[in-house]
Amino acid sequence: MAITITTLNGTDSIASSRITLNDNYNTIVSALNSVLSIIDIATGKIDNSSYGSNNDIETEDLTVRGSTGGGISVITGNVTVSNGSVIIPNTGYFEIGSGTGVKIEKITKNLSSGNIPTWNISGIGTTGASGPIGYITMPRLNTATIEDIQEPQLGAVVYDITTSKLKVCVASGATGTWDNLN
Repeated sequence: MAITITTLNGTDSIASSRITLNDNYNTIVSALNSVLSIIDIATGKIDNSSYGSNNDIETEDLTVRGSTGGGISVITGNVTVSNGSVIIPNTGYFEIGSGTGVKIEKITKNLSSGNIPTWNISGIGTTGASGPIGYITMPRLNTATIEDIQEPQLGAVVYDITTSKLKVCVASGATGTWDNLN
């Protein structure tokens, strides 16, 4: 929204320009009050949820410096990443259901030849705190559907409901090669 005011000429007198000056001030005050209805300068809160017909906020980057319990909260709707990644630093985790302790976190396990990153869903955090016991539900498909998977990832694991066995992709390719997991 652009603000338009009337400019004064150098030859205008104060008396004849009083109405123009007052109109200019009223225009600026009205626009500033509209902005202040969205931004609370005492708290820094920005709330445009009830302002206008398109109240989306669009920006290049967003940095949140939250305190404990702070961050980004989605009241309704989804978080959608159209073309990018969700990156969680080494100390972060996904928690499913606030305060439930059901977390997925990246931890590093030591190997004799180095380290390997893994997902921890055990319910026991890296700090040793216990929580619900986690498990993974594998995709459940019949043999024909598994063999139809296009370009499967090497090491992918699925449960074959036809044979009641876990299968692992041992060779990638157009449909891959699947062996029973022993």
